[in-house]
Amino acid sequence: MKYMNDIFKKEPPHAKDYATAESDRLNIPDLKEREKSPRLFTIWYIEPAIQLSQKYQREIEQAEDWLTDREELVRMEQKRIKEVQQDSTKRLFLLRSLKPTELVGELEVSFYSQDLSAVPELVLIRQDKDIYQGGIGGGEAELIRKKIHQLAEKKGILDQEKIIQPIIAVIAADPEKKEMLLEQGADLVINDFDIKEIEKLAQLTAKIKSDPASLQPEIVKEKKRQFYQVVELEKRVEITANTEIELKILREVIDKNKVKNLLDVGCGSGRIDLPLAEKDKNLNIIALDGSEKLLEQAEKSAKERKIENIKFIKGDLIDYSNHPDISHKSQEAVIYTWHSLLEAFGAGNVISSLRSAWLALKEGGVLLFDLPSRKNKGMEDGWYYNQESNGAEYLAYVPTEDEIKFLLKVTGFADVEINHWKTQPSDVYPEGMAKITVTAKKKV
Repeated sequence: MKYMNDIFKKEPPHAKDYATAESDRLNIPDLKEREKSPRLFTIWYIEPAIQLSQKYQREIEQAEDWLTDREELVRMEQKRIKEVQQDSTKRLFLLRSLKPTELVGELEVSFYSQDLSAVPELVLIRQDKDIYQGGIGGGEAELIRKKIHQLAEKKGILDQEKIIQPIIAVIAADPEKKEMLLEQGADLVINDFDIKEIEKLAQLTAKIKSDPASLQPEIVKEKKRQFYQVVELEKRVEITANTEIELKILREVIDKNKVKNLLDVGCGSGRIDLPLAEKDKNLNIIALDGSEKLLEQAEKSAKERKIENIKFIKGDLIDYSNHPDISHKSQEAVIYTWHSLLEAFGAGNVISSLRSAWLALKEGGVLLFDLPSRKNKGMEDGWYYNQESNGAEYLAYVPTEDEIKFLLKVTGFADVEINHWKTQPSDVYPEGMAKITVTAKKKV
């Protein structure tokens, strides 16, 4: 199956370790020749020095947290050394602790030496404590992006820049700064971070940077477009969805949260939006999809049924953060029904889509999406594969519930609830397809 062997390469999604030599996508011949062992997995931990007035209990508590964090970083490095000793294919974690004032010099060394082995995979920037000496800086993410782009340009490897550019996570206490930090180049802005989760963050980084789908999202979009051109959607709906149950869940969420403005991402032909809007004339819906064909069908149905409170728009499900019809902080709910979040194949693409949802939502707004459950036969390892009789192939990765919760946490969502249910029985799923509906709120 060529589909599964190129951009959708099927690797063990349940593997605990993605930071290995095999999954290192950087292809620089001279670097491989020079480095006989797997390339170091470098993490930059950027944090200002601390100062204490010894007047306030809060300062003392933050200083204790600072010391605990440092101890945990040492523990992580030591743990990784033991893992590499047992398995030499794993990449050693090299943690560089830097002050913001040292960042420019470190970047200049990498630039002038053109040493790609010194470029970090993950950058963690702390901006979450009151005790930082000289206050909290800013602009680090933007500076890192600019310098590494210049390095890729100088080396003549702009085609591999996505692999070289680090995942940048900013730990910020002030949620009001999140939008600005994202615009400056941060991939993640986390308000509530436990240092013990840095290893999870490193593995998520390795997963994104080893995943062809996350590195080449345009090819993902084309693959999905080809599938939906030939697939018989009505048959798939009967097997893998249940409009009645989905509408019941949605209406409960809408009523509970007094939703009046709703964005549906991956609306298709309007299966959910048309009955929602028809029943509640006070509900204003923006329905986004990447398929002109499906949008035309939806608009035709809305016109025939005289439904005027839906605006159908064409857009990119992976990144709609700058869509002209979707203002930031304008929606009280963002929904992805019928597995549409799975269209953002690859961890990096899922994060991009969830980041777009966060930006679109008002403070405290609701995110809702449904997915197939790993309880379904054939999905135990996370892979959801289907081949239609006409040869059309569908492949998606179903995350575990723990993975879902971590992805939502680092993209700015809280109060996560997971509801289990099933579709109607069918020949494919005699007991019904097991599904989950996830709801969460934009954290403020």
